[in-house]
Amino acid sequence: MNDIRTPSRYFTNGSRTNEKLIELKDKLDDLLTVLRKLKEKPETTLATHNLIHDEISRIAAIKHKKNGLRKAKSILDACIMNDEEKIINGIKEALDIKAHIRIEPDLIETGEEIENRIFWSDIIGNK
Repeated sequence: MNDIRTPSRYFTNGSRTNEKLIELKDKLDDLLTVLRKLKEKPETTLATHNLIHDEISRIAAIKHKKNGLRKAKSILDACIMNDEEKIINGIKEALDIKAHIRIEPDLIETGEEIENRIFWSDIIGNK
């Protein structure tokens, strides 16, 4: 009979969980590859193109969430082990990723605006 007070009753094996996360990540990467290939086909309709775009966005959000959870788990593990260097580096990396994800759409928009100003003229046209 298992004692309910033992940690093995409540906690799963960490390596098994990591293997499942890696397997899920690989499946999501494969799905993204297939969806991007479908999106590039010229014979796809606008509706299909929009559905594929929505699905790619959804999968990217799932991947982002899984990576965030993995990163948070590694930071908490470092806290448990009292490894200050890993804690600081993990938090710095997590903040860098968050900042990049939030700034990226603005950077793309600004880049397109700069491109239009440099390479587009009403007199000459598109260079």
